[in-house]
Amino acid sequence: MEHILLLIIVAILTLLAILLFAHGSNRKWVAGRKQPLPPGSFGWPIIGESIQFISALKTGFGEEFITERAKKYSPHVFKTSVLGDKVVIFPGQAGNKFIFTNEKMLFDPYLPSSMRKLFPTLDFVNLGANKNINSLFKPDSVDKLVASIDSVSKHHLNKYWVGNKEVKAQNLLELYTITVACGAFMGMKDVDQISEFSHHFNILNKGLFTVPYKIPGTPFFRAAKAAEALGRQIGLIVAQKKADMSRKLDSPVQDILSQLLSDGEEPLTEMEMVDKILFFLVSGNVTTTSVITSTMKYLAEYPDLYNEVMKGKWPFGSLVPTFCRWPVGRPKDVTSVVVTLFLSLSCSFSFQALFCSWRIKKTT
Repeated sequence: MEHILLLIIVAILTLLAILLFAHGSNRKWVAGRKQPLPPGSFGWPIIGESIQFISALKTGFGEEFITERAKKYSPHVFKTSVLGDKVVIFPGQAGNKFIFTNEKMLFDPYLPSSMRKLFPTLDFVNLGANKNINSLFKPDSVDKLVASIDSVSKHHLNKYWVGNKEVKAQNLLELYTITVACGAFMGMKDVDQISEFSHHFNILNKGLFTVPYKIPGTPFFRAAKAAEALGRQIGLIVAQKKADMSRKLDSPVQDILSQLLSDGEEPLTEMEMVDKILFFLVSGNVTTTSVITSTMKYLAEYPDLYNEVMKGKWPFGSLVPTFCRWPVGRPKDVTSVVVTLFLSLSCSFSFQALFCSWRIKKTT
């Protein structure tokens, strides 16, 4: 009897293996016939080249991950697998132009598997809420937050920067941006509450771009736990906001969360509200911290440029590389021009999803 059961199990497993192999071969044949992939490597099974990618980002040499593979496979486009997704990367100017000029027609914003798993209702943000999101950041809405942001900025600078000979700029800027964001998005002012939120938020940030598997001890596992803790904290704030608004104790223009709650067009579930707020905070924290840190870094490396900027002047001529000079006739706001200049010198990446087939011209 035992032998018969064993034979049945082996037969079933063999049949499943054959079916899976046939299915995979068919997919490869169809993909190869319709959309031949660019040169490159998907790396190891499951993890792909995520370890090399994350290591390069952590050491501050993220561009080396791109340049090494561009030299090895193609300077125009190559395939790889990072953060749980198989992707193609366009390292050259022609590829960037192709993506950005067709962004509205051929591409949709896309997030890696790690972020999709941490924010399970994020499709609602990407696909259904753009109109509502834009309305939250209109000039009249933002103007009402300026006084609060200015107060937080002055307090932060006086407490952590003024009088110190040396500071860890990026760490302090992360604290600054999350403090400002907590106030602007949720009206959070209590120092202890912000400290607890910041603790979990930093853990979440470290797991955003990692291999998305919930294995105890991994950054993604800790990030998932941190996201749950942040969700509970935001849930309590949402409940308090709703109670205050029902008793007319809270004005809907005080913070962005109040505006979301007062928008009756598309009511959100609590999970959608939590994911939306967390996504706003993550996006704002990462990008704002990166922009300010890069600007400070390059201003320190170019003291002549720094002196001119401090005078409120935009330095033309030899102080600025030719390829970065601002076009004649364009408005010369010093802050925006300087930030644009330094961002052009920094390595950055984004995720886009192609939602229609496209054959890439073969190049040598």
